[in-house]
Amino acid sequence: MPAMSFQDFRAGIDRRKSQQIVDQTGLYDCKNAFVNSGFAIKKRSGIDKITGSSLTADSKGLFEFDETLYVVSHATAGDQTLSGYGIGSGYPVNTALKTLAAPRSPGSSTKVAHVWQFLIFNDQIYLVVEYVGGSIKHHYGTAAQFIAGTDVAITDINCPNGKSVVVHDSKIYGIEPESYNPAYVKYSATENPTNWSKVKDASGLLGIPAGLEAMGNEHAVAVTSYRGFLAVFMQNSIQLWKTHPNPGLIELDTTVDNAFVESLNSLAPINEDVYYLNSTGIHSVGQKVYTDTMATSDVGSPISDLVKDSLSTYSTSEPLALFFPGENQYILAIGKDMFIFTHSSKAGLNAWTRYVLPESVTGITKYRNYLFIRTITDAGAENLFSFNPSSYQDATASSTSDIDVEILSSFNSLGQAGTWKQIYGSDVMFEGTANLQHRWDSRSPSEETTSFELTNDTRPGTLIPVELMTTEISYKVTQSANTDFKLNGLTYYYNQLGLF
Repeated sequence: MPAMSFQDFRAGIDRRKSQQIVDQTGLYDCKNAFVNSGFAIKKRSGIDKITGSSLTADSKGLFEFDETLYVVSHATAGDQTLSGYGIGSGYPVNTALKTLAAPRSPGSSTKVAHVWQFLIFNDQIYLVVEYVGGSIKHHYGTAAQFIAGTDVAITDINCPNGKSVVVHDSKIYGIEPESYNPAYVKYSATENPTNWSKVKDASGLLGIPAGLEAMGNEHAVAVTSYRGFLAVFMQNSIQLWKTHPNPGLIELDTTVDNAFVESLNSLAPINEDVYYLNSTGIHSVGQKVYTDTMATSDVGSPISDLVKDSLSTYSTSEPLALFFPGENQYILAIGKDMFIFTHSSKAGLNAWTRYVLPESVTGITKYRNYLFIRTITDAGAENLFSFNPSSYQDATASSTSDIDVEILSSFNSLGQAGTWKQIYGSDVMFEGTANLQHRWDSRSPSEETTSFELTNDTRPGTLIPVELMTTEISYKVTQSANTDFKLNGLTYYYNQLGLF
């Protein structure tokens, strides 16, 4: 009695080949679940609404600092009370949502269009704000100063006032707006991000000559930190610079060609690497450094088609990413889609899955193992939500719905290609209850057996009938209920019938 079990899902979604073929540890799709360090598939947490009323349209972003959540506006505003998972009552995050006032100039009524950076430098906040009309301004001050509306805009004439900056080597490094075709990376004085002109300490008028070191006519696009280096993204390359508080000791270490970033807020660290997004998909600085190529073997290639579809569907949404330490994940949000990369070096886990949310994400932040998002409805109302491991439903601005889980395998020949099999039974190893279906012909992937409900571990009980004659098989597990769920494994029992 031949049998084959599927109980190691460490590869996650892998769509580099069609549904006809996939590694036994991979999946064609995994929606609203993630692969844990035991290689099982776990239903994601539900989301709780934590704002009592919608946020003002004048505010943008969502950020955490010192166990408090913040949004940014051009004007001061009163606190809004939060309640829900992670907020107060024994949880660490403050019950008051606070607004940081960052006007373009004192008394200006020009509204905030986007917050490109929210950095912490020497226990104070460094903000990069773009205003309606396109102007960008850098601000630096204490949380109390921002909340009170104190003017903390940086006035140094050499401050770059561009979108991309990074805290690195006791300085702020940044680039000017792209419209300037910036050839230099500027840097502040050591331990003083308001001073960009200090002689023999700050960059002054020029800075690191990134453009002069580029192979072609390239300008700087973004900066970040990578393994102690300052990583400078040019239009088609990455430069790694050895920095030093003494400008005379700054030097270029490595140039990596054929790499570019198009979504600045997709830059996020994961362990000792940095992931980022462009129109071809998700990539990593580490892989580019070691391969120096745009080959499809990069980290995001298993889900590149899904990411491209999402970029097309939500073309007006700004992609947002962060590293979530709660599950050791890189999370990229594009509109209503979230792409989740779960990693564990010790377990050998590198798995992509995806979440589909009821509303589009306009802000995302985390604190320890707490994950918060800001979303917008089709009508334009914005609220804050918290992922709650004890919840199995998604709240929206006005309702609650069950989470729709779908786990879909590609077609597997059960160890011997091109031969008929009589598949007569199956068993599942669930925690919770879900529905199981089978597909038997990769030429007609929409054809499926009737769905039937199974609970927990079926191996000790009666064999679950399948009754299929086929050369290949695919399983589909779905659940949409206000309950938890985990897929630990699935087994097929069959007879080999030979060639046909």
